[in-house]
Amino acid sequence: MPLPMTKRSALVLSALAPSIAMACMCMPLTKPSYAHQAALVFTGTVTGVDVHSSPPVYSSIDPVDVTFDVETVYKGAVTRTFQVVTVAGDGSCGYRFIVGRRYTVFPWQVDEKLHAGLCTGTIEGAINAAEYLLPSGYEPGTDPPLTGRALIVASAVLATFVIVGLERLRASRQH
Repeated sequence: MPLPMTKRSALVLSALAPSIAMACMCMPLTKPSYAHQAALVFTGTVTGVDVHSSPPVYSSIDPVDVTFDVETVYKGAVTRTFQVVTVAGDGSCGYRFIVGRRYTVFPWQVDEKLHAGLCTGTIEGAINAAEYLLPSGYEPGTDPPLTGRALIVASAVLATFVIVGLERLRASRQH
């Protein structure tokens, strides 16, 4: 039984119509949430962008290595020259980093790589660390400064060792 003209037209049009474009959809987070979820946070200038594609086919999910000259670290241990991964297309939530521009990056740890993208909180320019509940920035390549919590834990561990040592000394003198 032949299809009526309207159904046939609809079939032809749907086959010829471009497919629906998929866009990146991120759940918006607060500034402190972006910082908390990130494996590390740093500000630096892009020195290189290397797209890994297989011509003649290019995809929005092609991996892109982005190299930074890091100036300030807010979370984690970052070297002066540091690399993160994104994907080529913003439709796949990739971030379009531009050589020579400065960004603050909030990469997530995925499969032993650090990924930055539209959903991770990455922004162009520097940040006000206090708005993200982050400590003041420190130089790349140095250890992160001790926080108040780390100092309390270190003090408690030291106090425990001192008390245990004194108790052992007292017990050995009584025998």
